[in-house]
This record gives sequence, structure tokens and C-alpha cells, in this order.
Amino acid sequence: MLPGVAHALPFSDQSFDCVALANVFEHLKPALHNASMAEIPTGVGSGRDSSRANSHPYFPIESHSRLPFFGLVPRKLQPLYWKLTPTGWDFEKAHFFIVTIRHVKKAAAATGLSVVLVRDFNYQAEAIPKTLRWAARIHSRLGIMPWAWQFVFRRPEH
Repeated sequence: MLPGVAHALPFSDQSFDCVALANVFEHLKPALHNASMAEIPTGVGSGRDSSRANSHPYFPIESHSRLPFFGLVPRKLQPLYWKLTPTGWDFEKAHFFIVTIRHVKKAAAATGLSVVLVRDFNYQAEAIPKTLRWAARIHSRLGIMPWAWQFVFRRPEH
């Protein structure tokens, strides 16, 4: 493993056939979305990514902080909400942004990637903290919104 940033990976072009994103996109600054997607090589770029680290931004519980309805709070008010709750984290160091699958698909399209597959992803209740499993079970039965998304993109070969 080598240190790097998604928008400027330290590898020459065509070094890899596939890139896997796992809970990455929601940690990228929105201004770097397109540049980061442009780093995906010819072939297939795939990932299980999400908004707000494994949860839909409008999911009732934000999974990093476990704050209720955090994704509905305007970005400018999120630091105040965060400060008034016992998260135990510094908001500015948390580095995650509201991202939906629409944002991921838009960045992919802007860099020439085409959608092969996008599907909803939900964790099994056993993967959820015990105190919230009841809500996860209700959520999965209602099928209101996904916890996250799985996706595969392809860049046409040149």
C-alpha cells in the first residue's frame, strides 16, 4: 500500500484494470469528485460506496456519528448540531459529505464512465449496533430507501 489521494493516484496510466471503491466517495471533497473518478482506468471501476459512510444521507441515523436525521441538517448547521451532541469526534476532522448515488453517477458520466450496474445495498440487521437493530429490521421490511449503493462503471476502451 502506498499513500495517495483519489484525484492524483501515484501510478502511471493503465497500471490497473479495475479500481474498487469501498466507502470512499463520501469522504472526497465535492470539488474533487470528477478528478477522482477520472483516475479510474479503462475497464471496470466498481465499488460499494455510499453517502455518508454506509448510509443514505436522508437515512434516519447517520452511521458515522449515529446522529438522528443528520443528513437533513443543512451543511452550515451541521457543526452546531454535531457540537451539541456527544459524538466524541471533531466535526472538521470527520471529513464526510452528503453524497447520493446521483452524485456518483454524475461524476462518472462527466469523466466518460458508463453505468453497468447500480443497485441498492442494505446491511443485515446483525451488522447494525444492537441498540438500533429494531430500526434496521423495520427499515429493511419497509424498503423505503437503501442504506447505501453498489455500483459498477465501465470506461470504454480507447
